[in-house]
Amino acid sequence: MARLVEDDLRSYYHCVSPVVDGRYIFGDEEKRFFRKTMRGLEHLTGVRILIYCLMSNHSHLLLEVLRMQRFGQARKSRTRNCCP
Repeated sequence: MARLVEDDLRSYYHCVSPVVDGRYIFGDEEKRFFRKTMRGLEHLTGVRILIYCLMSNHSHLLLEVLRMQRFGQARKSRTRNCCP
């Protein structure tokens, strides 16, 4: 995984996930499952998937990841302001 760009708030990563032995495992059904799982994890983690490419034997993802320190500070700030 290579970090492409970074600033105070976020970083961008290009992730490649090859399949063992270069096997062709992603048919239409497997690709649907992969996309559904990927989008579910995106919502769970807060990592944004900006673009992806899913092929028969590997995938590429371009991710935007918020800096944890900033995310934590923003979360505390929102909690303090909304909860007396």
